[in-house]
Amino acid sequence: LSAKDFMHAKAHGIDTSNAPPKDDSEMYNAGLYEGDIVDPNFASSKVIGEMFAHRNDSALLRGSSLMNAIRDRAKKWPNHRVPYVISSTYTERGVLLTCIRREQIAGAVAMINQLNCVKFVDKTEDDKDYVHIKPHIGCFSPIGRIGKELNHSFIPYRVVGYGCVHSGLIVHELLHALGFFHEQNRADRDDYITIHFENVQAGTERRFAHYCLLRENFEKRSVTEIDHLGTSYDYGSIMHYPATAFSKNREPTMVPKTTGVEIGQYEKLSEADIQRVLRFYDCTDTVPEPTPPQPTECLDEANNCNEAGMCDREDNRSICKKTCGVCPG
Repeated sequence: LSAKDFMHAKAHGIDTSNAPPKDDSEMYNAGLYEGDIVDPNFASSKVIGEMFAHRNDSALLRGSSLMNAIRDRAKKWPNHRVPYVISSTYTERGVLLTCIRREQIAGAVAMINQLNCVKFVDKTEDDKDYVHIKPHIGCFSPIGRIGKELNHSFIPYRVVGYGCVHSGLIVHELLHALGFFHEQNRADRDDYITIHFENVQAGTERRFAHYCLLRENFEKRSVTEIDHLGTSYDYGSIMHYPATAFSKNREPTMVPKTTGVEIGQYEKLSEADIQRVLRFYDCTDTVPEPTPPQPTECLDEANNCNEAGMCDREDNRSICKKTCGVCPG
């Protein structure tokens, strides 16, 4: 990503006016745990492609590597640094959709980096583990750092159609890569939401369960498997799926027990999201205000600063700093 990509992302905000419409259906993939979590033991383009081609509902649900990710500190990215690279597909110049995609990726990266904690940085030749953002059918990620030279973290999203080309959805997947699970699968979720299994698509009930393939065996993640990091259940988390996720009839599959709240926003990191990132990566619990950049050279911004009386008015002095002698420092 270039400085221009980040500049455009900052100028337009997380959801740009010319961005493609958000389509979070690409996060609900048959055969992936909770719809968008992939077992790193199978996180390769070939295996994932075969899974989608044959709609194998269990190919990526084997193994135990998903079970303790957020409690497994070995899955944390070391030195608060997450190397990443994006596919060359997103480097085509002069293509509007390519520019929008790069801008949305930059917006997602910037949203996490501005926490001044763990940061996504350009991959170097020495980096063996890294996040690879590439096009694919659907959007998904493993949980945390994989730690295998030949099995890198994998966060694709589709290149045909709009899919996950939305900064909020990309942030959601990047948080998976940092080591975070979904909000609705917390151990205490039944105190906060009601799951309406009668509205859930056949075969997707496991998305709301704990590695269970049968409807009657639904469980939450226990506190021995997932660390809540001292935070309460958060309806506003960017990691919470919307009310109709995996619905077979457009009726709610999840209903909050607190009235007047909404679930499934992808516009920003919630306060709880921020606290969890900071605590998991051993940063402070408060996000410092960014220090405004200081100009390296004090210049006049107007070409008539030498006119008589220009420095008598305060508003003129702000644009004639050099002539009026009000340069900082």
